[in-house]
Amino acid sequence: SPLPDPERLRELILRHTEVVSAPLCPELRMFLITPARPLYRASVTQAEAEGLPWPYWGFCWAGGQALARHLLDHPEVVAGRRVLDFGAGGGIEALAAARAGAADVWATDTDPAAVVALELNAALNGLPLRASDADVVGRDDLDVDVVLVGDMYYDGDEAARFSAWLRGLSR
Repeated sequence: SPLPDPERLRELILRHTEVVSAPLCPELRMFLITPARPLYRASVTQAEAEGLPWPYWGFCWAGGQALARHLLDHPEVVAGRRVLDFGAGGGIEALAAARAGAADVWATDTDPAAVVALELNAALNGLPLRASDADVVGRDDLDVDVVLVGDMYYDGDEAARFSAWLRGLSR
């Protein structure tokens, strides 16, 4: 099937989210699905009918917030470095890396809606980052110093695939 139109995704994201700060990272504001929005309580079928199946990017997951908070509190982890935020979703970790002084931030997510959300969130915070839907798993030619992974281990088969690749990168 053809990829969704980025302008249509932008419109849907703006309609179904509101600008809020993540609880652990109040210095970063994001377009998120909150309890005030109908999509918060929607079923998968209802979300799909709106054109936003599985909108993981619309929530600021706890693991991602904790990692982002760590980067904001310890900028030396990423300052001056090239950073990849793998499976970025809405990009809390990428935003924190950019705020902490990373030389370059590349945020990837295979969900086209997440890429649009990443771009909206970066613009909202005035932070530079590159967002793409590249599937980087298995690639060992990445020109990065730090790989951030938050909240990607919710599927056993995928977790095994990610873990093997990440272990290889760490070598």
